[in-house]
Amino acid sequence: MVKEDPLPPILPPPPRPRWLWALLAVAGLFVIGVLVLWFAKQPDQEEQLRRQQVELARVAAEQELERLRLEQEKRQAELDRLRKQMQEERSRQEQERLQAMIEQLRQEQDQREREVQLRYQQEQQQREAQRRFDQEQERQRQEADSLRRSAESFVRSYYDDLNRNDASAVISKWSAPREDKLRRLIGNTAWIRVNQVRVEYANTSAAEVYIDTVGKARDVANEQRWPVTISLTRVGDSWKIEKMTSRR
Repeated sequence: MVKEDPLPPILPPPPRPRWLWALLAVAGLFVIGVLVLWFAKQPDQEEQLRRQQVELARVAAEQELERLRLEQEKRQAELDRLRKQMQEERSRQEQERLQAMIEQLRQEQDQREREVQLRYQQEQQQREAQRRFDQEQERQRQEADSLRRSAESFVRSYYDDLNRNDASAVISKWSAPREDKLRRLIGNTAWIRVNQVRVEYANTSAAEVYIDTVGKARDVANEQRWPVTISLTRVGDSWKIEKMTSRR
C-alpha cells in the first residue's frame, strides 16, 4: 500500500508592501467619495426629474391650451362666419323686401299716374266736348238770333212794302201768292203802322212771327187794328210767307 504524502505545510503569506496598502486606502477613499457624491446627487436627480416632469406637464398643458385656443378661435371664426352669413341673408332678405316694396310703390305710382293721366284725358275730353257743345250752343243761339232777327226784319220789310203799295215786293214775299187778292189788298191800303213784332220761334226751316199793326183801308173811314201770326218758311237763303192767321 502506497503511503500518501502528507500535505505540505501551510506557509504564511508573504508580507505585502506598504505602497499596496496605501493604494488600497486611496482606492477605498475614492470609492467612498464616489458613493458619497452619488448619494448626494440622488436628491438633485429626483428634483431634476420632478422638474422635468413638471416642465413636460407645463408644456403639455400649454399645448393643450393652445389646442383649445385654436379650437376656440376656429369655433369663433365659424360663429362669426355664420353670423355674417345670417346678417348677409337678413340683409339680402331685407333688400329683397325693400326692393319688393319699392317695386310695389313704383307700380302704385305708375297706376296713380295712369289714373291721373286718364282722368286728365277724360277731363280734357269732357272740356273739349263741353267747349264744342258750348260752341254749338252759341252757334245755334247766334244762328237762332240771326234767324229771329232776319224773320223779324223780313216781316217788317213786308209791311214797309205794303205801306208803300209796292205790289211786286209784297207778292214776291209769299211762297204761293194769290196775286189778285194781294193786289186788291195793296191797292186798298191807305197806310199801316207796326205796333209790335214778336218772333215766336225761328229755325233753319220755319219761323212764326206775331205782329200787331194798325192801319186804314181806303174804303173804310176808321183805322183798324190787325194782330196776326205770320207763318214763314225757308226757301234757299230767304224767307217766304206761307200763311197769315188772324189773332183777333
